[in-house]
Amino acid sequence: MSENLVQAGFSVLRYDYYGHGYSKYGNGKFFNYDKDMFVDQLDDLMDYIEKEEGLKPEALCGHSTGGIVSVAANHRWHGSERSVVPKLVLFNPAFYANKSFVAKLIDCFSKMFPRILPRLIKYFQFLIGNEYLKAVDTAFAKDPDTNKYIYPAAHEKKKNRDRILFGKLRGMQAHPFLRPGIFNINCNTLRGDLFPGHFDMLNETLNKSPESKILWLWGKLDETVPYADNIKNVISLDEKNDNLEVKGLDRIGHESPYEDSKLLSSLTISFLK
Repeated sequence: MSENLVQAGFSVLRYDYYGHGYSKYGNGKFFNYDKDMFVDQLDDLMDYIEKEEGLKPEALCGHSTGGIVSVAANHRWHGSERSVVPKLVLFNPAFYANKSFVAKLIDCFSKMFPRILPRLIKYFQFLIGNEYLKAVDTAFAKDPDTNKYIYPAAHEKKKNRDRILFGKLRGMQAHPFLRPGIFNINCNTLRGDLFPGHFDMLNETLNKSPESKILWLWGKLDETVPYADNIKNVISLDEKNDNLEVKGLDRIGHESPYEDSKLLSSLTISFLK
């Protein structure tokens, strides 16, 4: 998608969230990977771009958790020294994420015993890789009639990449903070009881910043953030706000940028121009 946007004349900044890249920090450190931390990171990046390049962001594009972070950024920037970003593109944003039993169990522990959360990681992280790989299977769209993947090559490519990331040799040795990072994000940004607050934040952003337009692209076969169960709520929000546009995408699941990047790029470019 980045290449398509660049070819369309846009400058694109693509970066790793904290806890997702290959940089390392000292043993024994523990971070709360909450949405405010990710907005801080984005804020720092925007400061750098504005200072070094003299450019101001015209849009934020976020997939899944990135959709929540994009909205959180504009929510914070309303009324501050930094102006809200004029346009947001949300790909299958995780406002209605459907968490697995294991993830819900970890939610309970992290909420009930937040002070011992750093010590819980070593007991739970062996589950994280397995759960993440299972989530990849759910995230790609399957044909309702045949139950076969609609984009089998994209699914296999993503799963092979994640097998390497979570492997005991190349993964854990080269990238030892990936599992703790994902664990912390699930406990501090994607914990089940936090989702209502995230959605309230979206409502407030739409109401307080009508000058900022939001495009919500959502695969109709998404089971990670279930489209069928929640689209009525989002359509209701769409009808109340002129600055929100919601599009359901046929034969697309949760990993929409992987599944059909040309379609996602085309819709994004049309919205940004």
